[in-house]
Amino acid sequence: MIDLSDKTMASLLSSMLLSVTEEVNKREGSLIRTALSAAAWPVEGIYIDMADVQRSAFGTTATGEYLDLKAAERGLVRIPATYAVSQILANLNTLPLGVQLADSAGYTWEISTPALSGPDDDGMYTYNGVCQTAGVIPEPSGDLRSLEFYAGLTDAYFGSVVVPGEDEESDSERRNRYLESLVEIAFAGNVSAYREKILETVFDD
Repeated sequence: MIDLSDKTMASLLSSMLLSVTEEVNKREGSLIRTALSAAAWPVEGIYIDMADVQRSAFGTTATGEYLDLKAAERGLVRIPATYAVSQILANLNTLPLGVQLADSAGYTWEISTPALSGPDDDGMYTYNGVCQTAGVIPEPSGDLRSLEFYAGLTDAYFGSVVVPGEDEESDSERRNRYLESLVEIAFAGNVSAYREKILETVFDD
């Protein structure tokens, strides 16, 4: 990789001034120095862009969408964020799928199953609810309120977490997976083959 770190405005200006004859006033504030400074500034920007292009071309230094493009050459897609699932207890056994409940932390949860059990000793029925915000969230707890009116629904709160949410795969995690793919050749029956197949199955669904 070409080292462009020395291509600063100051170094470029110095190089430009070397091509100017000594008969010309090149001191600070002179016309030629002012003109060349104006030219050196955008050239420095070009070198900065060139350095970014270089870094984006290699899996070890690429980030964001450029790392995604590099990993795509190996058939790897970024693992998306997932949604937390929690038990939700409500005093009704007839809540339809899709009912949305809000918690005190500002997250919205959607009922994703019919009543799974109940009533318990407190007259509550257990549902599963999916958080509508993907990724890692604070552990859900406390009371819930319905975003729409449902006759008879007077009490709802969280039970235990069923599936915690996960954040989108980070650049660091994605880069490691990409680099591993370069040194691990998957063939039928080995660990790499099983891992690739499992990941494809999980994240293609």
